[in-house]
Amino acid sequence: MAKSNGILKIEGTLENLTFYKSADGHMVRTKGGVSRNRILNDPAFVRTRENGVEFGHSAQAGKLLRMAAGQLVFKAKDSKLSSRMLKVMSGIKNADTASARGERTVSEGIQSEDGKQYLRGFDFNQRAVLPAVLYAPYEVDTATGAITIADFNPLQQLRTPQGATHFSLQSAF
Repeated sequence: MAKSNGILKIEGTLENLTFYKSADGHMVRTKGGVSRNRILNDPAFVRTRENGVEFGHSAQAGKLLRMAAGQLVFKAKDSKLSSRMLKVMSGIKNADTASARGERTVSEGIQSEDGKQYLRGFDFNQRAVLPAVLYAPYEVDTATGAITIADFNPLQQLRTPQGATHFSLQSAF
């Protein structure tokens, strides 16, 4: 994908070039590809159709998790969260070894130990990952969701923005 560094900041389509603005700057891409009808009907594109179905399921699973986390996620200013979550959900879907290709799902993959590993250490806000903000050892009771931070000293074990006078810790289980 090309990135435009020129003086003209164009958005829209000119002939076979599409100009658009993204979080990464002004981008350019060419139009083209195989027709939708051919992808939907040509036997040569069976794999493409299978991939499309699985991609859709992974995207829906990521959205479901983001929506379930609700306000905790919406406060995180991470513009790449959706794409990072899609990558994780695709990995979990790939851990579904019981289903045939094109029918694999996140709900089956998450039941395996390999599937669960994809979510370990995932931060919803890549700009403020937990180990870079909280320097205290903590324990999570996976049965109740209770988080214990013994002898917590926020002045020494919490990285805060300069001038901050208050903080809150929020979690979801």
